[in-house]
Amino acid sequence: AEQELEQREKRFRTIVEKSWSGVVLLDSELRFSFVGSSTHHLIGYEDHELIGHSFFDFVHPREAAAARKVFSDVLPNPNREAHGELRFRHKDGRWIWLEGFSQNLLHEPSVRAIVLNYRDISQRKETEKQLEYRAHYDSLTGLPNRLLFRDRLVNSLAHARRNRVGVAVMYLDVDHFKLVNDGLGHSFGDLLLGDVATRLQSSLRASDTISRIGGDEFSILLPEVTNAEAVAGVARKILDSLVK
Repeated sequence: AEQELEQREKRFRTIVEKSWSGVVLLDSELRFSFVGSSTHHLIGYEDHELIGHSFFDFVHPREAAAARKVFSDVLPNPNREAHGELRFRHKDGRWIWLEGFSQNLLHEPSVRAIVLNYRDISQRKETEKQLEYRAHYDSLTGLPNRLLFRDRLVNSLAHARRNRVGVAVMYLDVDHFKLVNDGLGHSFGDLLLGDVATRLQSSLRASDTISRIGGDEFSILLPEVTNAEAVAGVARKILDSLVK
């Protein structure tokens, strides 16, 4: 019986240590009680740097509340499972994204812990962030694209109706831009568009939206406009910024 128990424990440790994902055990106070060997290459810590410390000592403040809510549901319920994503502080100081799967086995005499399996999904998060950016922003100027401009316009119109204020939309294109592209090349044309975008941004408020809707065409959204004179003043300011 002792040999069988020893073999089972050895098998368990081998599986944990060879796992591609990280495995840790948390006690009823959500403190680390066991750390698998894969933890070191995933989050950088040695066993003694985690064991006895609270899991939340390493969780990003923005995800802490959501994580506490998940564990508050898991802790009172034997065998309850949960899944979540959060940022965890790597030993080198970076915040990395982890995806975790937890199960409450505190009632199991052979475990008596919350079993937490996790993996690093930082690369996936970065890819998602880049795709999100490309879906809503112009790659050349960094300005919102047509899709994001439309969303902000819809929201501004709804806000204007509720609060009885005005909204102004401007359209702007660069005169004779085709001559610049054809005569000096597309790279020079790109530099010109980038400079136009910078000047537009410096002429407007942070609450205004400037969008490149295609080619040399820009659209400008001014929320919460009170009168036409204010809009004309903004237009003059924009034109002045472009002739300097």
